[in-house]
Amino acid sequence: MKKPIIKTKNKKQVIYLFMIGLLILNVTSAIAQKPLTRKLTDTRFTEHYRVSETDTAVLDGRYELYYKHHLIEKGQYKNGKKSGIWTFYNLNNFFEFQYDFTRDTLLRITGSAYYARKNYTPPIFLGSPLIPYIHILKAINYPSDAYDNNIQGTVVLTLIISSTGDIVDSYISASLNERMDEVVHSTVKGFPKNWKWLPAKRNGEKIESTYNITVIFDLD
Repeated sequence: MKKPIIKTKNKKQVIYLFMIGLLILNVTSAIAQKPLTRKLTDTRFTEHYRVSETDTAVLDGRYELYYKHHLIEKGQYKNGKKSGIWTFYNLNNFFEFQYDFTRDTLLRITGSAYYARKNYTPPIFLGSPLIPYIHILKAINYPSDAYDNNIQGTVVLTLIISSTGDIVDSYISASLNERMDEVVHSTVKGFPKNWKWLPAKRNGEKIESTYNITVIFDLD
């Protein structure tokens, strides 16, 4: 019986295709494992992130968000969703709170001892508190009449957060003048729809409460 003849050319072709497949797989895996960096629309924000091995458009792995050179958020994505424990900061790495997205649980908050004594947890923007503040500053322009008249100072925007974590109303709780107040208050309708808020709790029960954002107008 004649032995089957295997052409050397076909063996080489199979090995070549196999090596190409391995190369593509390794390149994709390397991209997924390598930390990547990108600027957001507001270029003062920079993301350091990793992506999925099967889809490089999906965040997967360690994630960090910086404002200028300040770390303001860090945690992990799993298949495009925040997962596990995330930590949020204000400027200069000041700790704000820690949240477990997997268990949907607030773990720690700055001033926790004080709030524990009052059996109260304040409402929380589910992200660095710097983000709403920067959003407002970017959305407003210094009113020309106020600028010409050297008017400067503080406006406090108060949001009413429902027991379900929705913004149900807003008002100016500390006024500077009518024009400045109007400029700040008008930014609420432009808040991104994907922003989330944790409602306040008293004695473990979710309640309606207020969340303040202080905006400083300074000519210096």
